[in-house]
Amino acid sequence: MTMPDQYVLSAFHQRELALPNRRPVMAEIALNSSHLPWTPRPHFLPWEAIGDGSVFTTAREGQEADIDWLDASKMKGNYEKAITYAIKTVFSYAESQVKDPALVIIVGDHQPISMVAGTSASHEVPVHVLSRDPSLLESFEGWTDGLMPGTQSPVWRMDAMRGHILKAYSDNEQVN
Repeated sequence: MTMPDQYVLSAFHQRELALPNRRPVMAEIALNSSHLPWTPRPHFLPWEAIGDGSVFTTAREGQEADIDWLDASKMKGNYEKAITYAIKTVFSYAESQVKDPALVIIVGDHQPISMVAGTSASHEVPVHVLSRDPSLLESFEGWTDGLMPGTQSPVWRMDAMRGHILKAYSDNEQVN
């Protein structure tokens, strides 16, 4: 089993965010539960139960590398369960572990394999921006509230997203 997303976020929290008198942190954290093989899947646990992560050796479901390249419905089902775990983990972390003021940006990295996404899937991926501070969300005007982007939501290339974030949150007016 790969390292569970929940453990990654818990370890990051303990080693970085929970430090006393810490300065603001900008971190890029890669999570892998949504990447093949999608099994075994870790169980979602209470944050205080994670500890050193060893609990995940038994707190999981599915078989090791349970991939059936001939069964699209099984592949789709495993992917759906993996995505559900990943989203639940990230949103729970943002809700219960991240303290104000904070801006959490969640970026998908690519579509799943064609057996799951289909052969005509777009290369667009969702981006979610979370904050309890409405002023931190002002630069994302026109975006849709909620998990599913609306048809009017802007579609930005990744380099435009990077530029937007730098411009919105930088003191340097020379950022393009």
